[in-house]
Amino acid sequence: SLAAIIQNSRLLQEVQQANDRLLEVDKLKTNFLAAMSHELRTPLNSIIGFSRVILKGIDGPLTDMQEQDLSTIYDSGKHLLGLVNDILDQAKLEAGKMELTLAYFKVQEVITGVMSSAVGLTRDKPLRLHTEIADGLPDAYGDEFRTRQVLLNLVSNASKFTNEGSITVSAFPVIEDDRPYLQVSVTDTGIGIAEKDMPLLFIAFQQIDNSLTRTVGGTGMGLPLAKSLIELQGGRIWVESEPGVGSTFSVTIPTAPLAKESGGPEDDSQAGQGEDTAEGLGPQPAPVRQTILVIEEDLQVVNLYRRFLSREGFEVLGVNHPEAVIGMVNTHLPHLILLDVNLQEQAGWDVLAMLKQMELSRDIPAIICTLNPDRERGLDMGAAAYLVKPFDFDQLLAAIQQAEWQADAPPVRSRILVVDDRPVTMRPFCEALQASNRYEVMEVTSGQEALAILQLSQTIDLVILDLRMPGVDGFEVLQTLRADERTAQIPVLVLTAEDVSADERARLHEVEVFRKDALDESELLAQIDTYLGT
Repeated sequence: SLAAIIQNSRLLQEVQQANDRLLEVDKLKTNFLAAMSHELRTPLNSIIGFSRVILKGIDGPLTDMQEQDLSTIYDSGKHLLGLVNDILDQAKLEAGKMELTLAYFKVQEVITGVMSSAVGLTRDKPLRLHTEIADGLPDAYGDEFRTRQVLLNLVSNASKFTNEGSITVSAFPVIEDDRPYLQVSVTDTGIGIAEKDMPLLFIAFQQIDNSLTRTVGGTGMGLPLAKSLIELQGGRIWVESEPGVGSTFSVTIPTAPLAKESGGPEDDSQAGQGEDTAEGLGPQPAPVRQTILVIEEDLQVVNLYRRFLSREGFEVLGVNHPEAVIGMVNTHLPHLILLDVNLQEQAGWDVLAMLKQMELSRDIPAIICTLNPDRERGLDMGAAAYLVKPFDFDQLLAAIQQAEWQADAPPVRSRILVVDDRPVTMRPFCEALQASNRYEVMEVTSGQEALAILQLSQTIDLVILDLRMPGVDGFEVLQTLRADERTAQIPVLVLTAEDVSADERARLHEVEVFRKDALDESELLAQIDTYLGT
């Protein structure tokens, strides 16, 4: 009847509206998980990094109790970071924004790295670790980082549910559907899984309900994530298990590109931004640093320098007569000098010569700030930098930082410029570099500062670069460096907290990209040694 048709239509409309609301709620939940995960990762990386620095004894010796407590902090931080990363990956998958970086890689090297991590996972249990790698194994084709993540999850699960016996990781070639694959299997002698529980293993947020599962903990996301990541690469994952005997989890990975690669849609929302964005903190007062003597005829210009540089923590003194310079230097012994060589009809050149001849002042860096374009003359006379007016204050600040560094740093060490808008996340790496006593490290927090320093200096040996920065990001810094013949050959190492898409990797050309949460200090030092040949 007409009434029934109308009623059914109304019910269908209500169901559709309810479904739309559920989809919107699910979208909000996904966005919330992604945002919260980003906010949590930065402080967690700091906790992990600093506890690792202290454990290495960089800040001084530890008592046994302190080392035990710090090890607990470090292990707990790593565990929590793993959970947060799982949440973020799950949110990306649900939003269809998981993008893979597909390339050829060696599975045996991935397995070696995973088994090195497994030593720490099993150190408190009587477990033996084995690998069985077939001879002549071909390269895999997929996302190396995500494959490592999947295998580490499988080995971690095996260690949780195996109290004694062994864990074996094997790899060998197979043929499926007339296509070549590599099969990697993780076999344990643990508690095993009942057949009725197997359907729950690969469903997000589901857990097998038994007392041991509740004891070891977990979120129920690891295996569902592993399934999604393997299937995105064109492989599959499955499990064979017998209660009381053990389990074998197996994955297949292609050895060549599939007819249609599915790397996930482009994640436009991530372009040019990342977890390392500025928090809502008000401007913080800069610590008081050193005295700068400004030798400048125009007192209004002196005041302008003072207004700017005092915000950076410098005490600024001014002098506008050549005759007064010696007295100011003797009285205040400035840390740095800004000089206009046009002072009173070119008398500034005489002042510069005098400063470089006097024993008291010859080692004080002098930066020339002038309308006079005779840059070569100034540098030949010993100026630390030469800025031609008009210039912006970012250039001045970069020149000051460079002059400070040149004055303090021993020339025999390789000089590394670290560019990251969240310096706290890089501090453990920087402290490890400095502790090695082979490198001088200079840190800046923006792409603008980095470019200013690199254009002023010819003494940077390597750049460690973050990609996601406000304003001038890492991609623009790299592009500018490569376009300038003076900086084109400086090696660059990208260290980022985020995934890098295939398009972004293409923009980076041959630059090595490393994840902050997947690289420790010793690995970073090894990479830098390779770059610099030290």
